[in-house]
Amino acid sequence: PPLFRVAALGGTFDHLHAGHKILLSMGAWVAREKLIVGITDDALLRKKAHREVLENVALRTARTRAFLERFKPGLHYDIVPISDVYGPTAWDPDVQALIVSKETLSGAASIHRLRQEKSLPPLHTFVIDVIS
Repeated sequence: PPLFRVAALGGTFDHLHAGHKILLSMGAWVAREKLIVGITDDALLRKKAHREVLENVALRTARTRAFLERFKPGLHYDIVPISDVYGPTAWDPDVQALIVSKETLSGAASIHRLRQEKSLPPLHTFVIDVIS
């Protein structure tokens, strides 16, 4: 695919597994300069099933960064906690591409609507069929 200067994706990234790595790899693959990774903040996971076994946001962030830096060194990774489905895609006009799984496609639709309401540039969306 064409490379985009800034791409974004989001998720919980708890106990980083192959499905997460596929999604993260595709994000790094389409990003030319920067990949923004929104990691679901602990506050947003209060009602998640089996919350007691979830890793904290600092550990999830560190493991995500370590994987990405091994996968594609030299790319700038902006890994940020998010407290809603939008994260930086709600306000950052530099984001050009959005990488989602089939499970998070409805979130992508919400992001596209919000960006349109705010007159932000539309995003190219890549849907990854991730196998858990």
